[in-house]
Amino acid sequence: MKTLLSIITVFFSLNAFSQNPSPAVMGLRKALATAYQSCESLQLKPMARSIADVEGVENNGRYPDSLTGHYVKITDPKAVARTHYYIREYRPTPGCVNVQNYPMVYDYGGKPSTKDGTLNYWITSNGGSPGLGIDCSGFVFTSLAVGGLRLKSGKALRAAEVHQYPARMYVHPDQSGFSCLAPKKVGTAGVLKPGDILASDYHVAMVESVGADPFGLKKHSNCVSITYKDFDFVIAQSSPDQNNIGINKYEAREYLAEFSTFLFRWGLERYAKEACEAQRKKTDVVPYVKYFGISEHKMTAECQQPAIALRGESCIQECPEIFE
Repeated sequence: MKTLLSIITVFFSLNAFSQNPSPAVMGLRKALATAYQSCESLQLKPMARSIADVEGVENNGRYPDSLTGHYVKITDPKAVARTHYYIREYRPTPGCVNVQNYPMVYDYGGKPSTKDGTLNYWITSNGGSPGLGIDCSGFVFTSLAVGGLRLKSGKALRAAEVHQYPARMYVHPDQSGFSCLAPKKVGTAGVLKPGDILASDYHVAMVESVGADPFGLKKHSNCVSITYKDFDFVIAQSSPDQNNIGINKYEAREYLAEFSTFLFRWGLERYAKEACEAQRKKTDVVPYVKYFGISEHKMTAECQQPAIALRGESCIQECPEIFE
């Protein structure tokens, strides 16, 4: 009887552990929920193109040599608070930042402040736009850092490095010295999984969650027919969508519907088709796309460390999506 009880206990313990988020997923959820100072921000449905634009934000011209970056200015904070998908229903909590008074939006070049060795959204840092907000690489770095993950094996990650790694460095991590990231292998090894990093020369995001068939491989008898419309996964990012909404979760097939995401769409479709072919040949392949790449964190001991603190994270300590 004791042996049976021991087996049952181990089974349920392992099952509970398998459902816990990986450090990368825990990090990205912590980075998102802290930005909006609520667990409810994680419970909102992933965004779609039908979500209304943020009001009260003005674009004042494109950054030189950028396909996505604009000088952004909040002209009406109350309009932002009223229309922003993640803060319009926010209810102030004692001891937490009232994000309706201090809204964050997308800021090209914006990064968390790192003056005291922590990461801090609530101090304007680096970006060319006034007000609060971070860009895509700032979000991915923050997600890894607060998840206790390094980019380089055996080398401690420091908060100040958030300023050093633009999106393009995640495209081919082996060429950037990111020894803790491995180019994504697809085929019999699988396809996408939560925590994977998606990167182009102009944008970087992470996979937040996946459906049963993330690339839609089972929907077609011909691998060539697979398109982004078949995808079933959610990405987490900071992006200029919906008039510079900033940090968000987005349905991949909805996000990829806009022409501005063409590098992501092209790269992901290439990965999906090669994953399909590899599965049928019962092999694995690491697709090579010049301006796009998918990588996963190795999660080895040399690539983990104590999490870097994120100011304001005490307000989301009860989020079950993070601390399951």
